[in-house]
Amino acid sequence: MIDFSKRPRRIAQQRGITLGGVIEEALRRDLADRSTPSPGPPVPIFRGGSGLKPGVDVSSTRAIFDALIVKFSKYQVP
Repeated sequence: MIDFSKRPRRIAQQRGITLGGVIEEALRRDLADRSTPSPGPPVPIFRGGSGLKPGVDVSSTRAIFDALIVKFSKYQVP
């Protein structure tokens, strides 16, 4: 098991920097490694089907909601 209290102090002493400097270097290195975004989850691709319905404004959540309510008509539009 690594003793996290002694090792960073020893590294700081060897490099002639403060303990804060060692921590800062470690954080910078870790954050730089993460700057390249990892690929996200796969996006499903739907082929075929009915597609968008005419007259539904896809930029309006209300229009999409209304279209879904009509499709699943057990709910009523308020």
